[in-house]
Amino acid sequence: MNKSTPNANSHPLDIFIGNKVNERRKKLRLSQKSLGKSLSFPVTFQQIQKYEKGTNRISASTLFEIATILETNISYFVEGYTKEKKAIVFVLSHQYNTTY
Repeated sequence: MNKSTPNANSHPLDIFIGNKVNERRKKLRLSQKSLGKSLSFPVTFQQIQKYEKGTNRISASTLFEIATILETNISYFVEGYTKEKKAIVFVLSHQYNTTY
C-alpha cells in the first residue's frame, strides 16, 4: 500500500471527512503536530495523518474538537458528501498530498 493512499477498507465518507480536515487545517496554516497536541486527548501527527487519509475513523467527539480547533462547524466536514461522490472521493484520495 502506498503511504499516500488510504487503506482499501476505508469508507468513502471517512476519506471525504479526512480530506476536509486536511483542507481546513492547511487553510489555517496549522501543522498536523499542532492539531494533534490541541486535542483534549493529544494524538501524534501520525494519527492526524491517518485521520486525514481516512485510514483511521475519527470519533464524533474528536471530530467535534477538531471542528472547534479549526474554527468551523462540525457539519463542514460532511457538506457536499453524497453516495454518488464515492467515486470522486476515491480519485481524490489517490491525489492526497502528504506535504504539510
